Amino acid sequence: MEQMNLISPEIMAEISNGNSTKLPDNTRKMMQILASLNTPKELLASLLEIAEFSLHHVRYLAGPLVIHRSPWSDTIPQWLKFACIQERLELIFTEYEQDQVGVFSTATEVLTYMMPATYEAPLHRDYADLYLWVGNEVLTKYDKLPEGCKSFENWLLLLLHLFEKIFSILTLQKQVNVKSVNHIKRGISIWRLSLG
Repeated sequence: MEQMNLISPEIMAEISNGNSTKLPDNTRKMMQILASLNTPKELLASLLEIAEFSLHHVRYLAGPLVIHRSPWSDTIPQWLKFACIQERLELIFTEYEQDQVGVFSTATEVLTYMMPATYEAPLHRDYADLYLWVGNEVLTKYDKLPEGCKSFENWLLLLLHLFEKIFSILTLQKQVNVKSVNHIKRGISIWRLSLG
């Protein structure tokens, strides 16, 4: 059985001759399609290594997702984890085109890191603002917002309005309950006085 090469023999010959050549667009698109099919990141990193990408890029793609250590870390949706790998690959290709190696992660990775922390305790306002902004970017990009919402902010405003209504109802229910209990207490004390 003959081995099938992923990279054309002409490009392999140029690489082995020491000539610098860029990976063809169709090969990059093929790798992005593979990433969108939830291909394991280790396989994608191996393909980058074969194509002689920088070691930093290969390690970044193959590396683990950095997630806030929390019992809530298993609540991160699977689509978000796969989106991290897709965006890592996009970032690597962008840096590859510009002949640079970056040091920053993607917005999707920031959201994935922060999500478990938001379930654990309230965030400082600066981090909450960052989380909302990153959430808007990612949820909008991957079309994960509820129907009828054009941005995360609109969805949050709808939720806030709903919570305000629920809080108002709960407050009113509590007031009615307290008044009813207080009235009964007074009725019982009057009843006890009349019996004595």
